[in-house]
Amino acid sequence: MLKVKILTGGKDQEIADQLNISLSAVKTRLHRARKLLKAELETVGL
Repeated sequence: MLKVKILTGGKDQEIADQLNISLSAVKTRLHRARKLLKAELETVGL
């Protein structure tokens, strides 16, 4: 989902509509994905 957000620049509501999930679910998933990405980047020193 984070890839979709980054690559398409889609709005959270558009992503929710496309995936047929709630807006809050999109926001939660994006938050978790960003948190995981940050941790991975810190592991490799970026």
